[in-house]
Amino acid sequence: MLDEPSCGEKKKSKGIKLVSRKSTKKILGKWKKLESQEKSDVEGNDSEIERTPFCERVFGLIPREAVQADPSLDGIPIPAFFRTSIDFIESNALDLEGIYRVSSPKSRLDELEKRANEGQSLRFFDGHEPAGLIKRFLRQLPRCLLTGEFESIVDACHCDWKHPCRCEVVNLMKEKLKALPKEDYFLLGYTIIHAQHIIDKESSNKMSVHALGLLLQTVLEMSRKLVCYLLVNAAPASFCENRDIPADQNNYLFDGMRIAPYVRPKPASQIEDWKCDDGPMIEEELKKQQALLNVLHQQITIRRESGHETKHLEDQLWGVQTAITALKRRFKASSEPVPPIKAADGGTRPCREMFEEKQLMATKSQLREELMEERRNIARCLWKLEMADEDWKSLNRPRSQQNKSAIEREIDEWKEKSANFRKLDKQNTI
Repeated sequence: MLDEPSCGEKKKSKGIKLVSRKSTKKILGKWKKLESQEKSDVEGNDSEIERTPFCERVFGLIPREAVQADPSLDGIPIPAFFRTSIDFIESNALDLEGIYRVSSPKSRLDELEKRANEGQSLRFFDGHEPAGLIKRFLRQLPRCLLTGEFESIVDACHCDWKHPCRCEVVNLMKEKLKALPKEDYFLLGYTIIHAQHIIDKESSNKMSVHALGLLLQTVLEMSRKLVCYLLVNAAPASFCENRDIPADQNNYLFDGMRIAPYVRPKPASQIEDWKCDDGPMIEEELKKQQALLNVLHQQITIRRESGHETKHLEDQLWGVQTAITALKRRFKASSEPVPPIKAADGGTRPCREMFEEKQLMATKSQLREELMEERRNIARCLWKLEMADEDWKSLNRPRSQQNKSAIEREIDEWKEKSANFRKLDKQNTI
């Protein structure tokens, strides 16, 4: 187990600092400036995905549902706002003193949570804001990421916890972690590896293994022993490096996982003016736009089935499809260079594929609308048939009984007449 600080050591007490009105006004002014920037970002960025009525929030959901509500369009199954928060800290606040220990104002965190639930872009004033948002999201998870089975596995390890584990426990733990849902696995891996980066800067941010381990213990609802084991064995880190063993011979729990900065897909309006001839970059942007297109299709389907307006989403889908067509042409040109076709006025002539793609999209959208209308008509006709059938049964049931009784009376009368005729015949014969 990691060494605890001795009780005899006295912590230096700092006096209470009074915040002047001037500093408060400065902070409020910066917040207002951030709000104006956020509003301009929302108006000018058409790559944001609108939240559907069935996914009105990200906080308080299990990782799989949170990823569906706020997906990262580069394929990593972690909510986009969570990665944006981690990226800000990794780039700007690893050295910030008291990171994850100092809390931001509750009103500011409430505002950031609301923006994250609505799928809007986030802007942070300092590193304490994304750290508070990350803690709040992890606290609101409806279930623990790891079950009690992992606690019993860690209890079997007797290695020195100041260095990576060298016994069979690490292989068993690694196997069990990979059996988790991929959303849980990546969320836990990103959280622990990010915590390692924080601890590596302990000399600047004053966040040691003990301080951050205690925080993760309460946030993730895990034992101190399990949290320490994850911190030491998640990935290579300087604070737990074993110099006697080469780094490539150590077996880590999250091999190959690294915190990749999340870059949202470019707005469709910027694709045509995007000056890039690098094939891999174009291919990566193409994958993001295709993922965005799939999400928009799902959004439109859900909203149509619920009877909501979809015109603005269809306009966004149209722009994304046009961007995909342009990226495909550019990717093909980067792999097989072809001289561009110039029009008479010197501009680039529109590609025939773009017109065909737009016609196909328009036809597909029209067919979907006609199909939904036919489904509604069929449902309406079936309902009318059921109502008519019920009315017919209720009206004709007593009539049939009356007709039946009349027929029986006629039969009885004919029986009486036939009996009388027989009597007359017998009398005549006598």
